[in-house]
Amino acid sequence: MYIIDGSSSVGVPDFEKAKQWIMDITSGFDVSSLHTQVAVVQYSDTPRLEISLGQHQTSEDLLRAISSISYLTGKTQTGRAIKFATDHVFSSRNRTLPARN
Repeated sequence: MYIIDGSSSVGVPDFEKAKQWIMDITSGFDVSSLHTQVAVVQYSDTPRLEISLGQHQTSEDLLRAISSISYLTGKTQTGRAIKFATDHVFSSRNRTLPARN
């Protein structure tokens, strides 16, 4: 799960650097339904789910999707982004509980 700052204080050049950093890290993952799943939330005034878990089944598709994320601009609302990610990406209905012995 990546949360990327798309607020006006970042600026386009640094936003593009952040996306490239995410892509560099992600390119080493084995993205598939059986292995690594990645989600991306961008935030400024309002958080936006850019990529949901399981949306992309290959590294190439995921990297293309990350590359195409457009810069939002707006105020920095980091706390709102973390709450959004907790509620929409890591919600209890999306979790698998371990088996009990």
